Amino acid sequence: MRKLLIFVFITFGAMSFAIAETQDATKDPHVVALLKEMAGLQGQINSAQNQQAKAEAWLDLNRKADALAKRMTELLPRAENSAPPTPTAELNQIAEKSQALGMSIAYCEIGTDFAASFAGYHNYLQLWPNGPNADEAYWKSKVEANGCGDFEGTVEEYQQGIAMYSEFLKRYPSSSYAAQARSQLEAYQAGLREQQNQQPKPASPQN
Repeated sequence: MRKLLIFVFITFGAMSFAIAETQDATKDPHVVALLKEMAGLQGQINSAQNQQAKAEAWLDLNRKADALAKRMTELLPRAENSAPPTPTAELNQIAEKSQALGMSIAYCEIGTDFAASFAGYHNYLQLWPNGPNADEAYWKSKVEANGCGDFEGTVEEYQQGIAMYSEFLKRYPSSSYAAQARSQLEAYQAGLREQQNQQPKPASPQN
């Protein structure tokens, strides 16, 4: 009898897990709440009385889109054989709804995650370049801009990174992101030195 009960519990647990795995992502409470908030912010953008109010609404809209992309990544079904996860039709539907609200969300196969665009942060900078959250908007849209690709550690990539972080620190030396920017800048500078040291030196001219 005890063995039978254990089997029943195990079977029920497996069924519950399967149900959770196939749950409709479009009905996830977190997703539903975020889309509702995004719709409200889109309304604020359309009815804003001045550029500052519109800028703040765009900033908040991008923040919500970032949170939605993170939640969508959490809802990705994970394959048992370690194969990269594939977005479901429901997750694609969520991305389409986000797109309709002014924020595109794309899936990156390399990173196996979803990421929102930085359109809202970019619009904030356009509308309110000296606003109180300009450093966040600049960091998110120009420094930490979401991309889908591999960092190969080339000299050019290190040089671009050094220029990017240096420019941010020049613009926003007191930003809450400054410490992270300095840390990244030092790492890129060290990486560049290492790459340059590994490159073959030109042969000395012979007399």
